[in-house]
Amino acid sequence: MSQSRRALRAAVFISAVALVASACGGASGSESDPTTTVGPTTTAAPSTTVAPTTTTVVEEGLAAVAPDLEAELTSWIAEYEVGGAVLAVSAPGEDTLVIPVGVSNKAEGTPISGDDYFRIGSVTKMTTVTMLLQLQEEGLLDLDTPLVELLPSWADRDFGEGAAITPRMLLNHTTGMIAYELDSDFSSLTLGRLTQEWQPDEIIDFALGKGLLFEPGTEWSYGTTTYLLAGQLVEELTGNTADQELAARVLNPLGMTETYLPPAQQPPKPVVSGYYDLAGTGEETAVVTALPQAALQSAGWTGGGLESQVTDLIKLLPGIVDGGLLTAESLAEMSTPALDTDYGLGVNVAPIAGYDAWWHGGGVPGFRTAHAYFPDSGVSIGLVSNSTGPDVWGYIERAAKLILG
Repeated sequence: MSQSRRALRAAVFISAVALVASACGGASGSESDPTTTVGPTTTAAPSTTVAPTTTTVVEEGLAAVAPDLEAELTSWIAEYEVGGAVLAVSAPGEDTLVIPVGVSNKAEGTPISGDDYFRIGSVTKMTTVTMLLQLQEEGLLDLDTPLVELLPSWADRDFGEGAAITPRMLLNHTTGMIAYELDSDFSSLTLGRLTQEWQPDEIIDFALGKGLLFEPGTEWSYGTTTYLLAGQLVEELTGNTADQELAARVLNPLGMTETYLPPAQQPPKPVVSGYYDLAGTGEETAVVTALPQAALQSAGWTGGGLESQVTDLIKLLPGIVDGGLLTAESLAEMSTPALDTDYGLGVNVAPIAGYDAWWHGGGVPGFRTAHAYFPDSGVSIGLVSNSTGPDVWGYIERAAKLILG
């Protein structure tokens, strides 16, 4: 294993041990993991999401490419020394394809399954953006209104340039607030309180104590801190908890019955064992999920806390883009890039394997996730793994080429 990959894995754990999201992408504005730049470089019933009107360009159907997808996944797992991974693909008019490879627990040798739960990290951000865009459609919010006018807890804080921050800046990563998940002091605090849940205000105050990186709205810097504020804004505007609003506005309409937002909600069984190279030996021998989970499971919240099955994961972007959750105007806002990036409001909109795509990823200690949707064909791809450091977008690109031609 290369020195750069070892450095990446060490950085991910040291800076992100508090279970926060860092999705995959590139330096042009798509999220990174977040220390590297990558381009997009059990069988379940068909999704209940309203299907797009387009059809897949795979003339033979998904079943015809399943052996090649499985072979590529097996090769990918061996290349990155991943314990296990599950691929899921949906397309209009076809049953969902689910391909599990590897194990959910290395010591026990338990085969991984499409019914297993994974932490999907920053994929969570797309659900939070969707809720706020819906609230804007309902006249309860203007994304360009200063946050001090919308969120009392923000207005009560004593700071200067932060008064200019708007909800739009929260969602497109232009606030200037630090990414708490990348801060070594935060990691140290978390390691000292693994049995104690983090509250959003604690994390926000920690981040504010570090100051702003730049004047709000002038630069782009990815982080999860602002999405905790977005979750608080959802609660302030609706009077309900974020998990309640998430279920009512996104999960239930899309039939995502196996997706949960801790700490208020928990899957019916724990997530699979998540592995990390803590010793820096090149082997992921540390089991992150064997640690006390209260702090780890609560820090991500509406920025990176969802736990889900992969067959639920692939319903998300088709539902957002083509499922009627948002108006055309809201989708245009969501896909409008910030500054000189290809990152809009909680989503990357940029080609994968030469095909137009909406996509987002997630990376938290022990887990890596990727979700991509190709509107022209209606193909939705999801990949979940119980490893911290693999190049998930490298596999997604391979899969897209096989599926779309």
